[in-house]
Amino acid sequence: MTIANVLKFYEKNPFNYGQSVKKQTEAVIIKKITDYYPNLAPYINKKETIDALEVGCGTGWFSNGLALHHNVWAVGIDFNKIAIKRATDVKENLPCIRPPQFLIRDLFKYIPATEARLSGKTGKFDFVSSLGVLHHTGYMPNALKKICCDFVKPEGHIFIGLYHKYGRKPFLEEFKKLKNRGTSEEDMFSRYRELSPIKDETLLRSWFIDQVLHPYETSHTLEEIKLILQECDMTLIESSIKGDEEELELIAQRKLEENKYWPGFFTFVARKN
Repeated sequence: MTIANVLKFYEKNPFNYGQSVKKQTEAVIIKKITDYYPNLAPYINKKETIDALEVGCGTGWFSNGLALHHNVWAVGIDFNKIAIKRATDVKENLPCIRPPQFLIRDLFKYIPATEARLSGKTGKFDFVSSLGVLHHTGYMPNALKKICCDFVKPEGHIFIGLYHKYGRKPFLEEFKKLKNRGTSEEDMFSRYRELSPIKDETLLRSWFIDQVLHPYETSHTLEEIKLILQECDMTLIESSIKGDEEELELIAQRKLEENKYWPGFFTFVARKN
């Protein structure tokens, strides 16, 4: 696996890519970020304007939502120019007081302090997010360390989403079995459609390609994350994982048997000390 291969994959199949700019604009307008992630309210609903960075922003749903609904000046970076173009097109159709900025950047080469419109004097951010991205970089620990050390201000927060080692396993095994049986891509897509609540066919297919056909991904545990955070002088504040992590495999298997979408994804919030 190389980063170049992942980029080539996403240029051909940009993730979270809807049928039209209009529909993706409506998806940003219809709900606030806190409607999906209510736990983020203390970190993004501030009286003062905060600076936020999204690493791997894709087509910009999260950053555009932060700018439109949450009094946030947001910067979204992604190495895929096609995704950045869609994010920018959506931005142009939103009545943002502080429009977000979308940049074609490589996470590992990005230095905010060298960019125009710096986030404060240090070039770091109050809030940094990355959802479903770092497990595709090939270097998840190094990617997380860079976010913690280079991007977030002291007392700032990060919000990260990753595939879980146990929670992801049943989903992967389900589609691996289908592949090994010689099941066609279209038939696998039909199976994915049974699980997913997404109705937009273009958007659904982009999710299917990302979830099932991606050339490279890794999965992780919260215990692994805790060690990285400790090394980076970060404090774990909360996580979507409750209880025994290994039990997530049983939950994921049960969800599949019930034809419910369960990709094995977890999130956590941490604070820079």
